Amino acid sequence: INEEINKAELENNKGRIINAVKVNLFGNKKADEKATKKEYERCKVEAVDVINGSKVDAVLLKTKDYLDNSSLDPKDVKSINDLASLVYNFVKGVYTIVPVKSIVSIVALLIYLVSPVHKAISKVPFAGVVDKKIMTSLCLAEVQSDLEKFLKWQEDR
Repeated sequence: INEEINKAELENNKGRIINAVKVNLFGNKKADEKATKKEYERCKVEAVDVINGSKVDAVLLKTKDYLDNSSLDPKDVKSINDLASLVYNFVKGVYTIVPVKSIVSIVALLIYLVSPVHKAISKVPFAGVVDKKIMTSLCLAEVQSDLEKFLKWQEDR
């Protein structure tokens, strides 16, 4: 069933994948940033559904698997792990002094990283690296102060 869903999702997102390939082939950085920002906003809508449907644990497990098997820069892996830890502690009720807006932003990033669309884009030379950097930067720009507070809280515990 998951394989059929992934195939359907890839089929529905062919346009986005083709656009990412074109952008990377022709080196239009502004277009790439614009497309990635648009995808990030789409993922935020999906994140609300994931949070409301209590499916965050599944996203966190997929994120762990993704990070365990990725060739990301160790600094990026640490940032994403820290973000996932913040969401985990929020969902479990351990650390709740973070705006829901920040949780939505982080879950949106995690959804994007584990999505079949992202996996397809990642196979295009440089496209996968560029979109991950942009997406992670967008998320960190929105939640940096909340992440720093969480990390301080975690350190003090």
